[in-house]
Amino acid sequence: MNHQQQIGFTAVEVLITLFIAVLFIAGAYQVYGIVLNNSTESREQAIASNYAYQALRQYADQTVNNCTASGPVNANSLLPSSNSGLASPQLRVVISCPYGTTTTLKRITAYVEYKNSSGATEKVSHAILTR
Repeated sequence: MNHQQQIGFTAVEVLITLFIAVLFIAGAYQVYGIVLNNSTESREQAIASNYAYQALRQYADQTVNNCTASGPVNANSLLPSSNSGLASPQLRVVISCPYGTTTTLKRITAYVEYKNSSGATEKVSHAILTR
């Protein structure tokens, strides 16, 4: 028998290598889609969180002698008039008196509801106790 040294790759080796490469590329594309979707949701949540925190700080700065419960107060006027980065945002603020109305301690909770990029309703809230 005459043994010749093979130079290069056979067609089967090339096809198997291409098949494995396609699998890796398809997997990477799916991971990219998941990461992109998660970053969009994170951005929307961060925007909603900022709006809630801004409302919380604005209501916390109001000084009162005794706690007066109120809420939910529609605070949509605190949202930007255009291009808020959220779909259908709604901002509400609730002020409660956890230790009675004779104290100056009040709990302020700000809620932001919005439609996320997939159309589901999401809710973000912040709360603080203040005097």
